[in-house]
Amino acid sequence: MKIEIVNVESIQALTIKDSCTAKELSKKYQELYSEIGKVIKEQSLKVSSMPFGIYHSFSLEHVDVEAGIPVEGTPKPEGRVNVINTYSGNAARATFIGPYEKLGDAWDEFFKWMGENGFIPGFPCYEIYVTDPANEADNSKWQTDLYFPLP
Repeated sequence: MKIEIVNVESIQALTIKDSCTAKELSKKYQELYSEIGKVIKEQSLKVSSMPFGIYHSFSLEHVDVEAGIPVEGTPKPEGRVNVINTYSGNAARATFIGPYEKLGDAWDEFFKWMGENGFIPGFPCYEIYVTDPANEADNSKWQTDLYFPLP
C-alpha cells in the first residue's frame, strides 16, 4: 500500500449522514448513494468525480458515516441530502488496491503507519472509491484512496 502526504482541494458534493454497524456498512452505502442519486437526477446535476465516504466515528458496533457524491451545478439540500464542500488542505493518503472487504485491514495498516510517523490519526477520515465496479468486474483491481486530514 502506497502512503504519501498530499494537498487536497475542496469539492462540492451531496451527502447524507447516517449510522449503522460495521457489518451493515455496505448495505447502508447502497441505500445512501441511491437516495443521493435520485436528488442528482431530480435537480439535473452532473456527477463530477467518484463517490466517497466520510467516517465521523467508527467501531464494530457503531459507525457514523457520511456518504457523498461530488457534483457540478447549483445543488440544493433536499430531505436528508445536504450540500457540503469537502476538506481542503494537507492529508496523508493511502492507496489501497483490492476488494472492499479488505478495507478494514487497509485502515489498520494506515493507522499504524500514522502512529509510526508521528501523526495522530483521528476523525473525520475518509475514503474515495476511485474504481467504478460497474467498469471493472475484478475486485482485486479496485482502487480506494484513504485519507487522514493533517493539522
